[in-house]
Amino acid sequence: MWILEEIVERDIVVDELSFVSETGSRYGWLNLIALRETLNWRFHSIHRSDLASIIHDAITPNSVRYIFGNSIQEILEDEDGVSVVYREGGSEKFDLVIGADWLHSRVRRLIFWEEEQFEHFMWYYVSSYTTDNILYLADKGMSCTVPWRQTLIYPIPGDRMTVVYILKSDKKLIYDRHNREEQEKIVIDAFSDVWPYWHMLNEKLHEADDFYFDTVSQIHMSNWTKWRVALVWDACACPSLLSGQWSTLAMVGSYILAWELYRSDGDYTVAFSEYEKLFMSFITLKQKNAQKLARSFVPKSWFWIWLRDFISSHLFSPLFPKKFLMEYLTDNQLKITDYKKDR
Repeated sequence: MWILEEIVERDIVVDELSFVSETGSRYGWLNLIALRETLNWRFHSIHRSDLASIIHDAITPNSVRYIFGNSIQEILEDEDGVSVVYREGGSEKFDLVIGADWLHSRVRRLIFWEEEQFEHFMWYYVSSYTTDNILYLADKGMSCTVPWRQTLIYPIPGDRMTVVYILKSDKKLIYDRHNREEQEKIVIDAFSDVWPYWHMLNEKLHEADDFYFDTVSQIHMSNWTKWRVALVWDACACPSLLSGQWSTLAMVGSYILAWELYRSDGDYTVAFSEYEKLFMSFITLKQKNAQKLARSFVPKSWFWIWLRDFISSHLFSPLFPKKFLMEYLTDNQLKITDYKKDR
C-alpha cells in the first residue's frame, strides 16, 4: 500500500522495558533493541490509531466514500446485492458487505448471531490511555507486576507516554461497556495499591481523551462468510493482544481477502472460500498459542512473576538460541501468495 515509510516514521522506539518493583527499583529487563535485531529490524510498534490514520490518508477521496457518525441498523440480502439500513435513516445497496468492526462487531451480530456465541474470554481485562510524559521517560519503558495485575508505561513521540493496565480475573466483570465512569472505577480499585506513581497517574486517567477499557477475548467462528457478507480482523479472527501480532494479522487477513476478490473476477463465493481456506487454520494456531501464553502473561504468584521476568531478561543470551527465537517470533508457517504475479 506504499505506507511502510509512514509507519516507520511513527514507530514507537523504546530500547528497553525495565521490570521494576512496587517501590520503583529495577530488577530485570527486556532488551527491545535485541528483539528488533533478531527480527532483522522488521519489527515496528505503532498505535492502532496512528495506523488507522495512515491508511485513511493513503486512500484518495475519489476511491472511497467515508460516512462518520452513523452505523448499520439492518442488513438485507437479495439476488442482486445487499441492502444496508442506517441507524440515522436511509439505506443503500451494495454488492458485498465486509465487516471490519472490531471485537464487538455489529455486522457479525446482524448476520451470524449474538456475540456470546463466539466470544472466548481470556480471563484478562486491559485498559490504556496516553498522557504527558510526567515520569520523564526517555528511551526506556517500565513494567510493574504483582500477582494478577500488571502496569506498563512507555514513552511515545511528542513528549508523551502510554499507560497500560492489565488485570487478570477469574470471572467476567459486570459493567456497562458504554459507561466510562464504571470502567475507570474498575481500574482504580484494582491498581491503586500497585504502582508507586499511581497518585500521579490517577488524575491523568480521568483527563485522558483516549481512555480504553475492554475484555481480552478471542472470537472463535467456524466460518467467516455468509451470503454476500464477510468478516475480517477482530470481527472474526481476533487472536487478542496476547498474540503480540494484533494489527499485523488484521492487515494480512485483509490483504488476502482483497486479492482473492480481485483474482476471482467478481465471483465472491470463490473469493470467500479461498480466503477462509488460506487464513483460518493459521489464525486458529495463533489463537491456541495466545491461549498458552495467557497462563503466564500476568502470573498469579510471586514465583511465576520472578520466573517470567528472569526468562525475559535472558531471552537474547546464549541460553536461548536465535533459531528458537525466530521460530517463536515469526510466521514462517504462513506462506502468503504474491498475488501481483498472478495478475
